[in-house]
Amino acid sequence: MEKKVHWKYFCFQLKKSEGWKGKLSSKDSSPTLASKVDQLEGMLKMLREDLKKEKEDKAHLQAEVQHLREDNLRLQEESQNASDKLKKFTEWVFNTIDMS
Repeated sequence: MEKKVHWKYFCFQLKKSEGWKGKLSSKDSSPTLASKVDQLEGMLKMLREDLKKEKEDKAHLQAEVQHLREDNLRLQEESQNASDKLKKFTEWVFNTIDMS
């Protein structure tokens, strides 16, 4: 099952980690800072994976939409041809009846 990072959770985690701002330049980084950086890197990795998946899904859907448009055009042409044939047949029937 795919693990998703929700935007609200991401913002919450980012807000929680704001305390490490300015500490990055200190010589002795605390374990808390390192864990927060690791956590943010993990969230960034998940967001990148989600973005990649969303882009793949978008490309798939765009291809499907294009296929459906082509099918729709083909069906419209077939419908128009069938309508033309029915009209010609109807005219032939009425012309045949009128001649009798």
